[in-house]
Amino acid sequence: MWNPPGWSLSVEAFFYLLFPVVCVVLSRLSKGWLMLAGAAFCGLAVFGVFMQSVFPLKAGDYWGFVPLTRLPEFLVGVTAGLIWKGRKTSSFDRVAPFLAIASVLALAAIMCLRINTRWYCSGAFAPLVALFICALACGQGAVARLLSWRPLVFLGGASYSLYILHWPMWRLVYAFLGKSVLAIQQPHFFFAAYFIFTTCLSCVCFKYFEEPLNQVLRRKLMKASKPASQASDVLAQHDELITAAPQN
Repeated sequence: MWNPPGWSLSVEAFFYLLFPVVCVVLSRLSKGWLMLAGAAFCGLAVFGVFMQSVFPLKAGDYWGFVPLTRLPEFLVGVTAGLIWKGRKTSSFDRVAPFLAIASVLALAAIMCLRINTRWYCSGAFAPLVALFICALACGQGAVARLLSWRPLVFLGGASYSLYILHWPMWRLVYAFLGKSVLAIQQPHFFFAAYFIFTTCLSCVCFKYFEEPLNQVLRRKLMKASKPASQASDVLAQHDELITAAPQN
């Protein structure tokens, strides 16, 4: 319990292992069935939170951090990605800037409501988030241009370091400075200073620790695979995989 946000690591590892199987199975569905499956996954995500609110389990909130209970929101994301990738017209791209703004406004409005906090800590709002991501992926509109600004992209890369570090850093800062005059008389300024410090530390960890290790892992893992020498080899390998795969 020294770093509660770390609960997501086991869930993410579970999803990384599950992704190849889920992606292969869902990619074989037609667009209509894929959209129907996405709607079903959204319903399961909302239903799971509803059941936790109406029939709270003895395990309490821990049930919300089990990989299987987070599965619907993961499936929503995979389904949304496949639907976006398989789009054949530019109609979605034309309305993407408006959808990005609408989804953000909808999320902001929902967060202003006085509802059970379980709704915020689950996949109940995954459809809106998936819509926002798909709209941004089109690269159209002011929101997409703003978020593609290099400093914001860098902060986005460092966001996971911030997510992992914010809790233990708050415990340390509060333990040493929580009784100081600044913390007692100016709590908002104290928190702002902590936030800026933790954000800077996250950027340092991202640039000098996380990214260098990622590059080392990529180099080591890429050595195990033999790259195709030309485009025809890629097409041939793709045709072989399609032929060998069992058809519905």
